[in-house]
Amino acid sequence: MFRQTRVANPLLPLRILADRTRSAGYLTIGAASFGMFGLFLFLTYQLQGIMHYGAFQAGLAFLPFQLGNVLVSTLLSRRLLPRTGPRPLLVIGILLMAAGLATLTQLTPSRPDGAAGVLALAAIGVGVLVGPKK
Repeated sequence: MFRQTRVANPLLPLRILADRTRSAGYLTIGAASFGMFGLFLFLTYQLQGIMHYGAFQAGLAFLPFQLGNVLVSTLLSRRLLPRTGPRPLLVIGILLMAAGLATLTQLTPSRPDGAAGVLALAAIGVGVLVGPKK
């Protein structure tokens, strides 16, 4: 990283990180990425190892997440961004995603049907989170 301060064309000029708003946005997106990685990894283990879904069935269980993410990020966020700016959308997105991930911790083999709704909630949060581009 420090080597990049001495080259003519750095990959990421460190002056970009001096802006608090931009750095906070990068940290928020990074935290969301870690959350999504955990979601996909551990929910796959939960669905296949504990709830005895097949690989195809587990993949189908993730469809509400993907569909919600695409719909919210392409339709809703584009309409909200000019009205609110990116900050409120990042905050709302990370809170919705965190609520969805926290609710997934209550998923048990006796309550497998709640996964789709909770995944949809997390998907809405991620869709709002990744939609803002300014």
